[in-house]
Amino acid sequence: MKRKSLVAAALGAAVACLVPAASADEGHVAGLASLEMHKQTMVALESSAPLDAAALVGTDGKPASAQLLRGHWTLLYFGFTSCSDACPTTLHTLATVARDPASGVADGRTSIVFVSVDPATDTPARLRAYLSTMDAPIVGLRGEQDAVKSFATAAGAAYAPGEDGLEHSTAVFVLDEAGRPVAVLPRPSNPKRIVADLVRLRASHNATLAQRR
Repeated sequence: MKRKSLVAAALGAAVACLVPAASADEGHVAGLASLEMHKQTMVALESSAPLDAAALVGTDGKPASAQLLRGHWTLLYFGFTSCSDACPTTLHTLATVARDPASGVADGRTSIVFVSVDPATDTPARLRAYLSTMDAPIVGLRGEQDAVKSFATAAGAAYAPGEDGLEHSTAVFVLDEAGRPVAVLPRPSNPKRIVADLVRLRASHNATLAQRR
């Protein structure tokens, strides 16, 4: 089944808003700025409220802990187990990220969370079996349709039925230690680039916190 990146349109709109209207003399400069933004592997987000996963359940069928997205950074991805292309590709990429010590996954500074957008099919057992093939500590979550939709919307993700099945955002969302979405990785295909972006984002975040003290 074909998968489309629903987040691409949203990021395109964000770029359009960030690049001001230009005069004829400024058109070339504005065009270059827009092009550079499209090349970015990480797009920072404005401050938003922390995400709450309490309405979702884990692969053990138990409600998610209120602290699941707290106390560490999180790489958050939305998809479903029968997705034939984007999901397995991105999850294997994130599994490679997890094996890089600089990512912080091994020492608990970062977690990877996969939320199913197909709760009718993705039972806890099915989700658990699927993620076990990734050879990485990826947390699986699912929930009732309304709960999943609400959580995805709060994160900035989108999904909807399409001609060939479900279409969903293919970006990875980065949450800070308070569970707030702080960045989007629109093209999460290069593990080294993801780790580099995450390290840079953490350093910037820590520097900002230090200045406030």
